[in-house]
Amino acid sequence: MQPVGSIICINRVYVAYQDNATKGMAYMMRDKETAAYIADMILELRNLAKGIGFSTLQGLLEISYYEAYGEANRVTITAEDIEHVHALEAEAQRRTAA
Repeated sequence: MQPVGSIICINRVYVAYQDNATKGMAYMMRDKETAAYIADMILELRNLAKGIGFSTLQGLLEISYYEAYGEANRVTITAEDIEHVHALEAEAQRRTAA
């Protein structure tokens, strides 16, 4: 793929590549990094809205911030984690029954 442009993000530069298969732009950023960047930008907009008294817009931006922050900090629960929690639960029930 050949670089066709760049996106400048505060302290990072991401190179945009033309995807020959879909003819779309594929930005070489990981999903979590992208969500974290979006959260940061939304937080800046939220603070601006708060500073000038746009309370409805501030509230909407806060909701958007929490959504982006949640995506950036998503925790994956594995089957082993669930099994461990069930084992802890069973142990706790045995101890309270005794």
